[in-house]
Parts: sequence; C-alpha cells; structure tokens
Amino acid sequence: MNAQSNSQNQDVAVATTQENFDQAYAALAEEHTQIMALLVVLKEAPDPFSLVRPLEELHTLLINHFAHEQFPGGAVRIHGCLRLALA
Repeated sequence: MNAQSNSQNQDVAVATTQENFDQAYAALAEEHTQIMALLVVLKEAPDPFSLVRPLEELHTLLINHFAHEQFPGGAVRIHGCLRLALA
C-alpha cells in the first residue's frame, strides 16, 4: 500500500467517523431538549403525586442518554476515534 492510498483510506475513515459523530451529537442534542423539557415539568409540578410519571420518563431518558454517550458507537467513543484519526 502506498502513501497516497493510505492517506485516502485515512480521509475516508475520518469522514465516516465525522458523520457518525454528527449523527450521535444530533441525537444527544435532541435528548438534551427532552430532558430539559421534563425538568420544567418537574419544577412546575403542583404536588408530589404529579412527579411520578415525569420522574419515570426522566429516568428512562437518562439511561438512554448516557448509553448513547458512553457505550460503543456513542459520542464519547466516536469523538475519541475521530481525535485519533486526525492526529
């Protein structure tokens, strides 16, 4: 494999990783919007009983959110791969 071919392969890997990161980041931004909306609902809850459903939703959202950030294919992992590819 020559240097030009190696460079082209690296460019493709960086582009693919950047696309993956962009998609993961967009999904995380949407999750942040949903989380913030639930926090408003919780803040404005008129009584403790009205907290149950939003807290359950928040719990589920946070589990999914951190899974999307931390696990393979998540934004944190993709960012690390992108950073290594650009180095």
